[in-house]
This record gives sequence, C-alpha cells and structure tokens, in this order.
Amino acid sequence: MTIRDMKIFDRLLDKSIYFSFDRSGYKRHAKEFKNETFVGEGKVAIVTGANAGIGLGVTKALCQSGVKVHMLCRSLERGKKAVEEICTNQEDAQLSLLQVDVSEPKSIDAFLGSDRHQQFDIIVNNAGGMPEILTKNSLDHEIVWASHVSGHYRLTQGLIEQDQLRLGARVITVSSGGMYSQKLDLSDLNFQKSDYNKYTAYANAKRAQVILNELWHERYGEAIRFSCMHPGWVRTDGVRFAMPWFYWWMEKRLREVGEGADTVVWLALTREKYRGGQFWFDRKEAPVHLAEKTKESHKHREELLEVLNRGN
Repeated sequence: MTIRDMKIFDRLLDKSIYFSFDRSGYKRHAKEFKNETFVGEGKVAIVTGANAGIGLGVTKALCQSGVKVHMLCRSLERGKKAVEEICTNQEDAQLSLLQVDVSEPKSIDAFLGSDRHQQFDIIVNNAGGMPEILTKNSLDHEIVWASHVSGHYRLTQGLIEQDQLRLGARVITVSSGGMYSQKLDLSDLNFQKSDYNKYTAYANAKRAQVILNELWHERYGEAIRFSCMHPGWVRTDGVRFAMPWFYWWMEKRLREVGEGADTVVWLALTREKYRGGQFWFDRKEAPVHLAEKTKESHKHREELLEVLNRGN
C-alpha cells in the first residue's frame, strides 16, 4: 500500500467514528504527534473533577511536567485518595486539594473569594456527570447543565474578572463527540416541560461548551487561549456507570485514561503555536458540526450568554 493509499484509508477510518474515537484511532493519530517534552515548572493550574477519570489523568501528567495543580473536587474523601495515589508515584508532586462542587454557585463563589492574589496559567474545565434520574442543585437547576456549563462559566469568568489569569493563560474545556448529534437547545434546561433524558442533557451541555469556547475567544482574543477538546471514547468509571451497555460493548476498544487526557496536556503545555477558540481531537483541529441541522444562529449564541449571565 502506498503512502497516498494509507492516507486515504486513514481518512475513511476517521469518518467511520468507530475506528477514530476508539483506541485504534488514538494509536493511528499518535504516529503523527511531534516528539515534544512538556515543561511546566513555575506554572499553576486548576483542574476540576481532578480525582478521577480524565481529570486525574490530566493532573498526573501536569504534575509530572512540574506544574503545581489545584485539584477542585466535589468529594474531599475521593480527592484525598487521588492525592495519595499521585504522591505514591511522584513524591515531589505539587498539589493543593480543595473541596469545590462546580454545580453549586455558592461553592464556586467560596473558592473565588478564598485567595484573590493567586495567579493561574492553566484552567482545565473537566468536572461533570450524567445522572440516571433528573437531579437538581440547591437552586433547582438541572445538574448536568449546572456542572458542565454554568458552573465552569461562573468559575472561569470569575477568575478573569478578578484578574487571576496570567497573560497568555490557557483555558481548556473537556467536551465530547456526543455533541455532534445535538443542536443547542435552551428551551427547557431544567426539564420542566419534557421528560428527563440523560443523553440529551449531556449532548446539549457539551454542545454549549463548544459554543462558549468560541464566544470566549471572540471576547478575549489571544490574551487568554481558549480551547475545547474531545477525548475520544475513554475507559473511565464515569463511562462505566453512566453507559454500562456502551462500556460492555466497547470495553476492549476504549482508550486508556492517559490517551484521553493527552490532548488536554498538549493544549496546556505545548510550545507549538495554535489557534484559540478551536475544537480539538487528538492534537488536531476538528470540525464543530458534522451536519447543517446542528448549527445554531447568532441569536441563539447570544441567548446562551444571557442564560449563563443570569445564573442558569
């Protein structure tokens, strides 16, 4: 097979999704990665949902590169176990564990008010879940949207407004390929008019994250480098509990956590110049839409900001 034939074959595999989002896709794509040593000494990061899954994988990798990581975790107990796991393998890891529930505005505000002098270089918006039944926070807001979207907006915007992000700081949001099936829908975020569907809630939140990433870039330009990424199908407890049928079906093809976290770490630490406001998959820019029907209007984008600014 010629090089040209191999490239055509790779493109066909990528279009299949099944052989792109899985581990075989990562291995193919990784062959094109540049050989680069990530150096993070002197940098300070925030990782939400840092105690498990991709958040833990990102935290480990950043620590190994010398970054000081503030782990924002909903459960202090699970956070402590994650710290012990990291420090067992890396005694010099620089970690700070903070109990923050990104689905709860009061919890985020308490963190924002705790130390307004700390400066950050990297923010990884990763936390969020997909509960089986309709779950709401203390303000009666649906928890998938509250954790994935509005909570991270409140956290990131608060840090910006308090001037706690250094010039050139990188903000990376962990989205999902699940958003490809969904057009942004702001009509019933709390499922008051329709029956709760965890897959719809999740896909809608992930679509909103990608749009918000673009809006942040439009607002702040390159002063802060905003990026959104898709980790592929990863072997995590989150996937196992939220989608047991999918986990069972794909178990042998799921990516390892480090492979899912790879693009986050690359976006956080690479010296390579890349464009802000983009959606990334395996260190390459990826399309935001695969079909016309998922595209939102300019008015819809403005409505998203209105919803977030009023606290939903």
